[in-house]
Parts: sequence; C-alpha cells; structure tokens
Amino acid sequence: MVEKAFLHVLRVFEFLCDVPQLQAGTRGATGLIFGQPGAKEIALHAASLYHADVLSNIIVSGGVGGTGKLPLGFETEAEFYEDALLQEGVPLNAIILEPAARNTLENVTFGMKEARKRGIKPKMMVAVGIPAHLLRCVLTLRRQTSGILIYGSTHAFDAKALCPDRNQALRILGEFQRVVSYMLWGDIAAIGIPKDILHAFILACNAYGLNPKESIRWNDLEF
Repeated sequence: MVEKAFLHVLRVFEFLCDVPQLQAGTRGATGLIFGQPGAKEIALHAASLYHADVLSNIIVSGGVGGTGKLPLGFETEAEFYEDALLQEGVPLNAIILEPAARNTLENVTFGMKEARKRGIKPKMMVAVGIPAHLLRCVLTLRRQTSGILIYGSTHAFDAKALCPDRNQALRILGEFQRVVSYMLWGDIAAIGIPKDILHAFILACNAYGLNPKESIRWNDLEF
C-alpha cells in the first residue's frame, strides 16, 4: 500500500523538479544558492557551474533559520556554503555573502540587496537548490525580480531511488502545499498546476492519512 501510494508522491516530486533548464552555452549568470543545513552537494554543484563559466558570481544566502543543524564551526548557512565554495576553488571575490535570511523569500530579497551593494545587476540568474525545493526557488525569483531570465539547476539525482517512507512523502507533499499556498499569497509567481498533479497530490494525501487542505502538519518540515 505504501509503495503504491508513493508512486503518487513521485508524480508530485517530478512536478516540483520541472523548472526552466540552463540553455547550452549559457555564460556569465549569477547563481543563488538556496541552502539546506549540511547539504554540501548544493555548493558542489554551484561550484561546478562556476568552473564551467555558467556562473560568474554566486550569492550564498541563509542565516540560522530552518529546522536542520549546521556542521560544527558554522553559525549560518551562508558561511557553511561560502566555505564549501572556497574549498572547491571558487574565489572569494565571486561570492556574495548574505547571512541573515530565514526563508526562501528572504533568500531572494536579502540576497539581491547584497548583490546590488556590490554593483551586480544580473540579467540572468540560476537558482541552485535541492530537487524538491527548486520550483519554489525559481518562482520566488521570478516574482521578486524583474527583467531577469530565471533558470533552475540541481545536482544529479535519481527520483526512483527516493526512499518510499512516510517522512520523505511528507516532505514532498508539504513542499507542494507551500507552492500552492505561496502562489495564493502572492509571494511567488503563479503557474498552472495540471489536474493530474492535483489528483496525484490528493490521492497521496489520502493514502498517508492527511487532509489536502491542511498545512499545519507540515510546518515543521520546511526546507
């Protein structure tokens, strides 16, 4: 029963990962890392984009918010990702540090403010984050900026390898609910949601004993 229900979750997950991809030959974009405490693979991916000349600079934004714990020695997400980028050979002058943001919206608004202080006014940006968070990252950038081409990029992953457990399902379903809620609130750009995705979401919620209209159960699973 759980494995069958998780197939519906995977449909929702695929929707959350479906963002505008980088075009061949993309050069000189500004990257914005949307972090998750301890998820170093995000920084490794951003560094690879920098060394491929896709990114000319990288905004690392994140304070002490969220539910995850940072590795010892780091007080903010931004400092953790800055250190990881430096270890991967990204020069300090290509990194824009923003250590105060507590959520995705602030990642964008605070991060863009720091970029402007450096005289950086990007025409093209790449949201770099974990797969399930990527759509919300792109839509937040799209809503909170103007005149900028927005793409999304994440590290290599295999959706079929996701562990079909309840916590994984709750994270994915919770993220989908946030996308819908934040669109209604006007924090992120609005997009159409296909009926088959909504149907998969409802079926998955029913299978895991959740009310599709409730969000409070998922508030502690913020990415």
